[in-house]
This record gives sequence, structure tokens and C-alpha cells, in this order.
Amino acid sequence: MPYKAAHRFSLMRKTRAVFFMLIILGGLQLYFYFQKTPELTDFVHYDRSLQAQLDSIKALDKKKKIFPFNPNFITDQSGYFLGLSTEEIDRLHSFRAKNKWISTALDFQAVTKVSDTWLKEFSPYFKFPSFDDKTKEPSLKKVKPIFDLNTVSAEELTSIRGIGAVLSERILKYRKRIQGFSTLEQLDEVYGLKFELLEEMKQQLSIKSPPQIQKIPIDKASLSELMALPYLTKAEAKKIISFRTQKGAISLMDLERIEGFDATKIKRLALYLY
Repeated sequence: MPYKAAHRFSLMRKTRAVFFMLIILGGLQLYFYFQKTPELTDFVHYDRSLQAQLDSIKALDKKKKIFPFNPNFITDQSGYFLGLSTEEIDRLHSFRAKNKWISTALDFQAVTKVSDTWLKEFSPYFKFPSFDDKTKEPSLKKVKPIFDLNTVSAEELTSIRGIGAVLSERILKYRKRIQGFSTLEQLDEVYGLKFELLEEMKQQLSIKSPPQIQKIPIDKASLSELMALPYLTKAEAKKIISFRTQKGAISLMDLERIEGFDATKIKRLALYLY
């Protein structure tokens, strides 16, 4: 066979071999693609199903279990639970600070400025005490004894419905830790006291003897003094020292510029700092 013819024949054989190899590779790619597609589809389907379950759980978690309560005693924490804004809670507290009482749902809306939607949802849970016509204050004729939160004994605490020996001891330990209760709202911070129990307790507790707390100046307090305060962690105390070092003399309101210090926290620190 002449050299050119032989060369042409060899080239054709190589071309065909490459062509068939490409066909085989293409076929293999299609095979594996269609083999994996059902698995991918199943995974996507499973992922969507799982997400639907998670969304369902989240929706259930968001549902609030509300018990009847007296709106006159809504605290910062319970107000947040009920979806009230900070301004609405502050309006209620300012009104109550004047020793005034709310006796109807419409009065509550007039004082707090809550929306009609909020009132429609939560007013069915309002539980107002009976009022004396002369004083316009809650009648205590059928009310159980009211104890001073800062002097109440363990035995007296257990006389309140829902409080056993464990919760009673926990309340007294917390009272010692914070150097006495300054407000009833601080009961919200005691571990294990649920919303409905807190509302029950606040009907039988009051602050008759405010604690005698020796306040310290925030611009001079040492790290150890700050760490000893009940509402500050070691890390937060260090943040205050670092911020003060950078800015010089500071006030309590300056703490709003530090991450993690919100209005509620500063309000609590104001019991110990000035």
C-alpha cells in the first residue's frame, strides 16, 4: 500500500475511534445525570418537607398562652410578652405612679394608646378587682393579706397559691442577692415564676419598706465594685471600664452607647449607680 494511502487510512481509523469515544462518554454522562436526578428531586422534596415542619413548630411556639390578669400590674417583661411597645408600657407606669387605677378596657386604651386590634385580642383576658365607690381604689374586703416583699417570710410566701417551698426559698435568696426588692417588676427575674403566677403574686405583695442601697458613682466605681452588682457580668463591667477610659467622665445614660445595654438594664443599674 502506498505511503499516502496508508497514512490516510490510519488517520481515518483514529478519527473514528475518537468519534466513538465521544459518543460513549456522552452516553455515560447522560446515564449518570438521569440516575442522580431522582435522588436530587427526593432531597429537595425532603428539604421542603422538613422546612414545612420547622415552620409549623415555630408557628406553634409563637402562640401565647394567656391567663386572666389585672392590667394595672403589667410589668416591662409581661408587657413585652403581650406585645406592648415600650412607650405604651411607660404610659401605664406613669399613670399608676400617680396612684390611679384603670377599671375598664377603654380606660386602659385611653391611658396606653394601644391599638383597637391589640385591645380586641387581649381585653377579654382583663380581670379587674371590685372598686370601692368612695376611694375608687380596689376593695380589699375579699382580698387575701398583702405582704411586704422585703420582709415576707418563707412561710408567708408559701401561703400564696402556686408558691411552694422551692420557689419561696428562691425568692428570698434573690432578695438577698439584689439587696432587697425596689419594685415588684424584679420578681420577673426570679427563675421559675411563670407569667400567670407572677400576676397572682403581685395581688398579694407590695413594697412597703424600700431597700437601703448605697449607690456608687459610675465614673468612679472600680472593676470589683461593678462586678459585685447583681445586674452586671464580669465582661459587662469591663466594657464600662473600657468605655469610661476612652470617654472620661460618663453618666448612666451614656451606657446606651455600649452594646448590650438597653433601657431596661440601665433602669436596673440605676438602683445601684448614679
